[in-house]
Amino acid sequence: TPGCIYPFTKKYKNLCILHFDAHADLRDSYNGEKYSHASAIRRCLDYKNVSLISFGIRNISKGEIPFLKKNSSRIKIFWAKDKEKWNLKMFKKFIKNKTVYLTFDVDAFDSSIMPATGTPEPGGLLWDETLKIIKIAMKNSKVVGADVNELAPIKGFNSYNFLVAKLVYKILSYKFFYWVAGLKVLNNNLKGINIINATKSLTPKSPKDNVTQGIPVPAKDIEKNKKVSTIEPKIDDARGATNHLFLLNLSNIWISSNWAIKKAVPEPTAILNEIKSE
Repeated sequence: TPGCIYPFTKKYKNLCILHFDAHADLRDSYNGEKYSHASAIRRCLDYKNVSLISFGIRNISKGEIPFLKKNSSRIKIFWAKDKEKWNLKMFKKFIKNKTVYLTFDVDAFDSSIMPATGTPEPGGLLWDETLKIIKIAMKNSKVVGADVNELAPIKGFNSYNFLVAKLVYKILSYKFFYWVAGLKVLNNNLKGINIINATKSLTPKSPKDNVTQGIPVPAKDIEKNKKVSTIEPKIDDARGATNHLFLLNLSNIWISSNWAIKKAVPEPTAILNEIKSE
């Protein structure tokens, strides 16, 4: 994640990381390694224009507390132990109109639904409540990028792989849906378009590396109620998700997917119908 966010820290004046994890990852180093998985968020906060909102944290070391207290103005944690009392209206206020990078360590999920990770923890997030948080972020902020990490597949248990692929699909789908619906997703290139007048057009930017590009819709076309074309995100294979990191650049709705995810994003109509039914 520290490497993934680097270009965004250069492009944007301020960047808020929306962090899902069982662990705070605020150690300055772990076993002498400053770029350990236990130090990932600490390295992100080395960038002075980065702030942090974390969900699902339920494991933090004594050595991380002083840094947390010192940087309380930059860090907000929704502790897993307080899940029943989370104030998501406050979260909406925190995230409102911010430029956001979403990073999702799959051990944020409760170990009952996601044991296929290196450091599973009980007491974590369940599926529906996780999607609710992601939806709030997508509706009220400008999500420019995301990564999903720490899947460690267990042979013969493909449901865990599919859960992670489905999560990637949901992140892409919500970004696409709220972009198309014009539900206040702040994007410098887009004002919002009418779902009824959105038509499908799927054209790879580069067949070689299977990149598709979301094309900004001119405001004049929206105002005149014209039919406009959008290019949907597309990735390769959802059911064989064996990689530990899926990196999504959502700033212009594009993704380069040489990884093993297939058909995670179906036809736009299917996306819209599914989300509208939730």
